[in-house]
Amino acid sequence: MVTAHDANKSCRRERKRKMMVSYRKEKKLEECELKMAYRRLEMEIHALRASTHSAGNASALPWKDIALALEEEVKPSHVEYQSLKEKVKATSRLLRCMEQWVICNSTIAVRSPWEM
Repeated sequence: MVTAHDANKSCRRERKRKMMVSYRKEKKLEECELKMAYRRLEMEIHALRASTHSAGNASALPWKDIALALEEEVKPSHVEYQSLKEKVKATSRLLRCMEQWVICNSTIAVRSPWEM
């Protein structure tokens, strides 16, 4: 005799089985899509390598030339940065000196309570 509890358990088991079948189908489909993407990317890499070799390396610049050009382009910025850094230091020193001068030359007026 099948009880309600057994029937409920059987339904849950069947639902779980169907979910697992669906899950496995999704995973197989995902695996297939990934394999196709892998093949497509491999073919694209092969085509790019073939076009690079057929064009020859004469059209590509050596990395040292590129690095030198970039360094020459950056050099004025570094010089300007150092100059601005020195100006900031000088201005900060001037500001501290002026603050000290103001502190030294300003007196606090002391008044007696009866003078107010």
